[in-house]
Amino acid sequence: MSIQSLKEIYDADRKQRIIIYRTHTGQFSYTQEYFSEDPYEMCWIPTGREMIGIYDTEEKAEIEARANIDWLRGG
Repeated sequence: MSIQSLKEIYDADRKQRIIIYRTHTGQFSYTQEYFSEDPYEMCWIPTGREMIGIYDTEEKAEIEARANIDWLRGG
């Protein structure tokens, strides 16, 4: 089993996103990325700032992302 992207959640400007995914072990997690508008990049780049965990459901992964990422909390 490979990693499977399940859900993407974007900020209001669509410059940041989280991706909820299923791991190769069948568990769930998320990653945070921002869109680089640098002319030599123009791509999504992982922020490396989130506290990543492994969760037993997709819903728990999203709840944790919303608790740990400022723009998802509205702050």
